[in-house]
Amino acid sequence: TLAGGDIRVSATDSASPLRKAEYAVDAGAWVLLEAEDGVVDQLKETFLVKSPAAAGEHVVVIRVTDAAGNSGLAKVVVRLPLTR
Repeated sequence: TLAGGDIRVSATDSASPLRKAEYAVDAGAWVLLEAEDGVVDQLKETFLVKSPAAAGEHVVVIRVTDAAGNSGLAKVVVRLPLTR
């Protein structure tokens, strides 16, 4: 979900606890995410990705990995208005 340009991500695994979450903006470097509860160790976690600073269209990719090494990806396009 989007809130003020920030992206709230919920990730769920039915078998293995989640271990790592990362995001990349516009095919840039992966950046680690912290779970909202402070520790990535549950079957379901929520993460907050801060909005890209620059106005315009941005592609944000989120990657979450579980304890078994399985990863899932999600992609969202964010359009930020020019501020005056």
